[in-house]
Amino acid sequence: MSGGIPPLLALILAVLAATSTIHEIAGEISVEQIDKRNGFLGRPIEWVLLDDQSKPEVTRTLYERLITVDKVDLIIGPYATGAGASVVYPAP
Repeated sequence: MSGGIPPLLALILAVLAATSTIHEIAGEISVEQIDKRNGFLGRPIEWVLLDDQSKPEVTRTLYERLITVDKVDLIIGPYATGAGASVVYPAP
């Protein structure tokens, strides 16, 4: 399956968080390495980085947009945080 629309990979993190830089760098290196090896299913990856500002309501909104509007193929999001929990256990 070569050519076609690039798979869209989104990373959601709090840009000012202590670990954000390492996650961003690791993601960029991963995408670069995957693309050097003919991409994912023969397609280069489109990489998007979004800042959730460590706010659960922003995280939920970003996830909803990425899934329903942007139709991303994979989301790498916050974990072990209140923002991450807001996606797993959304408010009623």
